[in-house]
Amino acid sequence: TQDLTSVVTWSSSDALVAIISNSLGSYGLATSSGQGTATLSASSNSISNSTSITVGGATISSLAVTPASIAVALGYGVQFSATATYSDGSTQDITQSSTWASSAPAVAVMNSTGYATSIFPGSTTISASSGAVSSGAVLTVTAAVPISLVVTPASSSIFVAAQQQFTATLYYSDGSSLDVTSSVAWSSSNQAVATISGTGVAVGAAGGSIAIGANWGSNLFIASANLTVSPPTVSITPAVASVALSGTQQFSATVTGSNNQNVSWSIDGIAGGNSTIGTISTAGLYTAPPLIGSHTITAVAQANSASQGSSSLTVGSLVPVLNTFFGMHLHLAASPVPGTMQGAGRMWDSASAQWPNLNTASGTFVWTNLDNVLAAYKTAGINDVFYTLWRVPTWASSNPTDTSCDYAATLGSKFYGACDLPTDINADGTGTNLIWRTWVQNIAQHANSTTYLATHARIRYWEPCNECYRSPTLDPGYNSGGNVQVAYKGTYAQLVRLMQDARCIIVGNPNDPITALNTTCGQAGYPVIGVDPTAQMVMPSSNPAQIGKNPPYAQVIQNLLYCTCASNSCSASITGCPTGSAGSAAVDIISSHIYTSNYTPEQIPTQMAKVRSYLNATDLAKPFWNGEGGWGQNTTATQLNNGDPDMEAAYIARFEVMSWASGIVRSYWYQWDNAAYGTLWSPTSKNGCSTSFTSGYICTPGIAYQQIHDWMVGSTLGACSISGTTWTCGLTQSNGLQAEIIWDTSQTCGNGTCSSIQYLAPSIYVSYSDLSGATHSINGTVPVGIKPILLRTQ
Repeated sequence: TQDLTSVVTWSSSDALVAIISNSLGSYGLATSSGQGTATLSASSNSISNSTSITVGGATISSLAVTPASIAVALGYGVQFSATATYSDGSTQDITQSSTWASSAPAVAVMNSTGYATSIFPGSTTISASSGAVSSGAVLTVTAAVPISLVVTPASSSIFVAAQQQFTATLYYSDGSSLDVTSSVAWSSSNQAVATISGTGVAVGAAGGSIAIGANWGSNLFIASANLTVSPPTVSITPAVASVALSGTQQFSATVTGSNNQNVSWSIDGIAGGNSTIGTISTAGLYTAPPLIGSHTITAVAQANSASQGSSSLTVGSLVPVLNTFFGMHLHLAASPVPGTMQGAGRMWDSASAQWPNLNTASGTFVWTNLDNVLAAYKTAGINDVFYTLWRVPTWASSNPTDTSCDYAATLGSKFYGACDLPTDINADGTGTNLIWRTWVQNIAQHANSTTYLATHARIRYWEPCNECYRSPTLDPGYNSGGNVQVAYKGTYAQLVRLMQDARCIIVGNPNDPITALNTTCGQAGYPVIGVDPTAQMVMPSSNPAQIGKNPPYAQVIQNLLYCTCASNSCSASITGCPTGSAGSAAVDIISSHIYTSNYTPEQIPTQMAKVRSYLNATDLAKPFWNGEGGWGQNTTATQLNNGDPDMEAAYIARFEVMSWASGIVRSYWYQWDNAAYGTLWSPTSKNGCSTSFTSGYICTPGIAYQQIHDWMVGSTLGACSISGTTWTCGLTQSNGLQAEIIWDTSQTCGNGTCSSIQYLAPSIYVSYSDLSGATHSINGTVPVGIKPILLRTQ
């Protein structure tokens, strides 16, 4: 045999699988070039031979694990990777296909993708294997390390002087945490708003928002939280309230955000209030004034003067003034009805149209005077009349020679016996009471026919008796002073019978009682009831006068309404007061007469409060009228400076404003055309009455009455208040604009000249009107005197 390797010629059937060398030094060396099977041949001349070669894939010759050595803190993990080196010299990442293991699973564990999770401090060998080939790395797990600082709460709100505990928490790599509240350095971004202690306690100092900071490890970790500081809040209960004139309302205040619950109370900015806006105690008990108005109740926290709460309060009823508020008495039959300045009329001492003038004998009625007055009202556009049924005709009187009755001493025999009841009603109220019932039935029927009302004003309101409190039989002290005029001589039981019978005949509610007969209106057998079911009955008027009265007039009326009989005040009546509350049930409207002989118009609210103090809740809820009033007799009205026309004008304007402000919803002036009482118009020209007005002359106070009527009607009167001697009453006019009535009680008028002060008008007012009807521009200040003026915004 002979080695022919270098002599033969070598060849491969598939060079893509293997090639074979024919080169010096490498003869016969087959080199794979791809997987598969090829035939390798050797030939020399004509002799050849072959062999088959199969080429397979490359194999892993070694593995490398990275990182080869690493240390991590507990809680962290490491991603290892495995790289294979193949037999063909190539390399490949086989991390995902390797088999991973930790030599110390208590230190770290591996997942199938080569991620090591630390378990406990220590060292472990991390190995990766693929088939028979393996490799390893060293993993050292150290103790956990801090990774973040957190302050809680992250955002909070507190009140001034309140505290907020903040907590600082250090979080570690292994998920554990450590309270480091006491070891961090705390800070406030604005210590004027809040301070913070070394233990994380923040204390509010003033309103505002700040950042609370925590620093750990000398700025290694810094964290912060937001803190909002608010003053304490004050809430008042009730938040909105309404109270009657002279009534009370308990308010309570809650101070949220302070342990100090003490507050200071004020009304309209005045600590404790005053007599015109009401007063409030340190315990929050509000006592209303006798004046209507809207007010603001404020409670200020004593712990922080910036903290306050408020409540809206309405005293009385704040509604627009109706035209019917302005009522008037006519005296002379030929006098014109002032339709431009009144919305309602009362018939009393009016044009000889009272009971004796109309019912001249038993069964005889002469309606001419009544018809003339009601027709005049209708022509003037007034369809609202208040009629007083009183004054007994001489022919019907039980004492026709009695000269103590009203006007008998001065006007003669036609007024004799006018205060003495007919004989058909007994002292206890029993009897037929036929004379009274016949009178009431006839006038009611006459004045309510459909054809009659087409040309005559309607009597909508009826009053049984005028000023019956002036009675020696009801008021033990009434005539103790000697010669006085008497309005009524009878018992409480008789007066209640008059009221109930009149109500039955006119209104006609069949269930209304007739107390003395122990029956009802529907069962009494009266031939006619319910002539005008829409009509209303007015209480026989009260009066606030108390000085020298025993009992006071208002207490006499209290007995009439309820038989209260306090302080033995019913002793003058021979029957006492057996009617209980029947008097109250017989009336729809409360009325008082207002003659200010002993007080000023500004005191009307206080005087009306006296009248109201004798009423129960039921009657306090009824409409309250001034059924008759004014300055009274011209020659004795001390406030008028001996009848000075300007003082009369000042008086009438103040009278009407303060009447409405006292909760009166109707005010009947006495009288339009009476030369001796409250004169506003005269048939002849005289001092103070020289301006032509419908067949006569209107007086200076009559012109003022027209102005105050025009100022008030349609407007809503707000609160009236006083500063020194200057009174102001706010108005919201029907067009929504603000206005203000203002006057000064320290000023006066005389001989055509009125004194005044200069008042700095609020800037919203650009003009003012006076009681003559003139309007003036405002240039900073306005002259304010005893005569009210109206400040206007346009």
